[in-house]
This record gives sequence, C-alpha cells and structure tokens, in this order.
Amino acid sequence: MRRLGLCALVLAAIIAGCAIGVAVGQSINVKAASEIVIAVNSGGGSYVGADGILWGQDRPWSAGQWGYIGGQSYQTGQSIAGTNDDALYQNERYWTGSGLYRFDLPNGSYSVTLKFAELYYSTAGRRSFDVKIEGIVALSRFDVYQSAGGKYRAVDRTFVAAVIDGHLDIEFLPVLGAPKVNAIQVQSVEMVTPIPPTLTPICSCVCVTQTPTATPVALPTAT
Repeated sequence: MRRLGLCALVLAAIIAGCAIGVAVGQSINVKAASEIVIAVNSGGGSYVGADGILWGQDRPWSAGQWGYIGGQSYQTGQSIAGTNDDALYQNERYWTGSGLYRFDLPNGSYSVTLKFAELYYSTAGRRSFDVKIEGIVALSRFDVYQSAGGKYRAVDRTFVAAVIDGHLDIEFLPVLGAPKVNAIQVQSVEMVTPIPPTLTPICSCVCVTQTPTATPVALPTAT
C-alpha cells in the first residue's frame, strides 16, 4: 500500500502540473489498482494489447452490462504515433450531439482511462468537448489534436471516480464538432480513506510516449 498526496494513478499529472480536482491538502490512502474490470475498443472489435489485456468489442449498453448509448463508429488504417497498440486508436465512437458510455458496476472506486487520437482533423481548434464522469467535469473543452500534439497521435487521460449508484456514467458533451473516444479502460482501486462524493478526485494524466518518474511531493495543507 502506498500513501500519496493525491492518488497512485496521477504522479505524471503532479509532475506536469496538471489541474487535479481534489481539495488542496487532502490526503488519500490508495492501494494499487487490483483488477481490470472492463476494457473496450470503442468503435472497433476485440483486440489483445501489447501488455496482454483483452479489449472487448464495442457494443450498445443493456441493463446489467456495459456499452455505449448512441453514436457512430469511424476507422482508419493509418499508423498511430506514441503507442504500441495502434488498433486501440484506429477506431473511435463519436456523437453528433451528446453521448454516453454506461458501465453497470458494484459501488466502489474505479480508475478510468480514456484513450484518444485525432483521426479526422488536421489542425487544432476543429473539435473540442467536455467529459463528465459520474456528473463531475473531468475534461473541459478538450481538443484531442492539441493535446496529442498532432493528428494520428495517441493521448490518454486517467481519472479516479467513486460509483455510488451502481452505474459508472461517462458523458461526452460537444463544444465544437463531435465528441469522441477511441478506447476506455475501467479498473478497480481501493480507496483506504473514503472520499465523500462531493470530493471525489478527478485526476488528469497525460500518457503519450513516456511515463515520467519522480519522487512524489507532498502538497501543503490548506489553511
């Protein structure tokens, strides 16, 4: 078990200085992620990743299961920079309006990794959208092209969310153009110190080509 100032999954965000939605000075005890509950290749078929993880074929949601609500799929054969798993980024699910993925899961804490690559636009400023996880804004005006540093480049965002109603809902809300996602991984984590729903940490990490390493730095206690 590790004790970090925020959560075990967001060291890269701390190093990069990314915004983290949790009260300054709050301390969380987190055990390492213990089980991959769901891995879905959005807009694509089943796929075994370079690390051996089985990514399931995209499917519509039904009660007691997981899947998308609405939207359309798009694919490309272009190679994707910054990943060993091109197949996860060559497909996408997009929505012309708002979209949703729903995962029916036991109540608890989960890490959520959203994988993106811009497959359509060749400049920044053509697509941006918000993402809410369990009703909390995780990404605001997210521009895949800008965040990844170009077209056909992989960029990941990882968050921690608390499920208290048996559903993990991930909403994609348009700002400019169509919101989208290429793959989603949901993994259980153990929050040794429970977090009230209003203070659920939503932590943003960038995972492109390398994962930085450093000694975690304790955050000051708010006064």
